[in-house]
Amino acid sequence: GADRLREILLVTEPRSRRALILGLLGYPDQAAQADREGLAYSRQTRIPLAIGIAEFFSAQLHYCIRDVGKVRERSETALRIANENGILQLSGYAAAFVGWVEALQGDAAKGVKEIQRALEVIDLAGAKIRTMQNALLIECHLRHGDIEEGLAVASDALAHADSTGERYCASELNRLNGELLLRQGPSHQSAAESAFRTAIEVARAQQARWWELRATVSLARLLLDTGRRDDARAMLAEIYGWFTEGFDTPDLKDAKALLVELNG
Repeated sequence: GADRLREILLVTEPRSRRALILGLLGYPDQAAQADREGLAYSRQTRIPLAIGIAEFFSAQLHYCIRDVGKVRERSETALRIANENGILQLSGYAAAFVGWVEALQGDAAKGVKEIQRALEVIDLAGAKIRTMQNALLIECHLRHGDIEEGLAVASDALAHADSTGERYCASELNRLNGELLLRQGPSHQSAAESAFRTAIEVARAQQARWWELRATVSLARLLLDTGRRDDARAMLAEIYGWFTEGFDTPDLKDAKALLVELNG
């Protein structure tokens, strides 16, 4: 009955959310194990909503650690379950990740439109939590050179984060904003640096080491390009040295490669 469903969902969401939190705190291997456990539990329930929630949280985790294949698999499953069962909010959330994968691996313009439609569905469902979906859209604009569009989305997303208190992606939003500013040319380097430093400050306040790593890599590249190699090396070595796992992930591989360049 309804009480049993409520009981299962109260167990499912915290299990799945724990994996995402572990990933953002900087423990991707532990996060992957928690993710597997959360998915297994949800599938045992045979309740579509429980399974869809777990699949969606798994997609978020794998977006953070840059496993595009798993993002595709998990988000497509979550979207199918949401559509089959009329779960509008979950449909919008999952569709944004499907669009992100499409933009990266297929048709960029189609992917961007899919994310934009997904955000409309999220609004239609009355959901207020959407900063990660905004980050997906900003990244796609950045990757494909739509700088003005990306900056507009970033501005709106940062304002949304401030007004609602939904700040778990605020560091990444600031980092992406900085990357967009950099693409506007050398005259915007100071503003980009400020955005990167804000991203690092936000991440540190949240103990979100994963976002801190990503923002530090962005800032270290800028410092290197502007003749501040020693500063870049010191800050990147500090955050990279904190990690004890996840060295096969793209973000930590990128950080290591940059450290090698800085030490060269």
